[in-house]
Amino acid sequence: MATANDVIKVLLVDDHFLFLDGISKNLELEDDLEVVGTASNGDDALSLISDLEPHVVILDVQLEGDLNGMDVASQLRSAENAPHIILITAYDDHPQSLHAIRSGARGYCNKGIHPDELISAIRVVMDDKYVMRSEVHTEHSILDWAKETMASLGVPDISEAEGYFRPLTPREKEVLRLVTLGRSNQEAARELHISQQTVKNHMSSIFEKLYVKDRTQAAVYAISHGWVRIDDALRG
Repeated sequence: MATANDVIKVLLVDDHFLFLDGISKNLELEDDLEVVGTASNGDDALSLISDLEPHVVILDVQLEGDLNGMDVASQLRSAENAPHIILITAYDDHPQSLHAIRSGARGYCNKGIHPDELISAIRVVMDDKYVMRSEVHTEHSILDWAKETMASLGVPDISEAEGYFRPLTPREKEVLRLVTLGRSNQEAARELHISQQTVKNHMSSIFEKLYVKDRTQAAVYAISHGWVRIDDALRG
């Protein structure tokens, strides 16, 4: 990891060229920041992270391809010398901010963030702190923030916030994607080569983790937050 006197290597991941270009130009004005690369999808991001070893990755939640930003962050979470992740999103709400932390991100910002604020966030996460929107948190205060956020969502009797930092499993993501594309439990079971009861069990877990009550709410959540691209959903 870079020291205070080192240049911070940053990788930008977004599927909108104008956003990449604008942020890149702003970051390059800073003496302690270097944009080492850009990517437009999750697979390319993982490859570049391996090759370029950035210190910080600015990662859009909604990406082209099979891997969204949450997926990329989750894959990097347990990697050796993993970069610090700052997730950016156009769909900013409390549940998604919790999912950002669950996925291993240290930052979560609205995509309309001012470049100066994003630059500040990069330096904050390099100091092993968290940035949730414009708030800076330590390892301890981020748990207090999580408890307060979950309480605001109506999650009852939370004694240990750590137990709720549970991202969707890869299989749950597959089930959610198929449900969002309009598949029935039976159809999803057939495509995934699992039992219908297993699909039901996965759906129950998805409801709990996303704080939703039914399949429709889960599908709307997946589309609105960029977990399933709307053009895919329309094609079914």
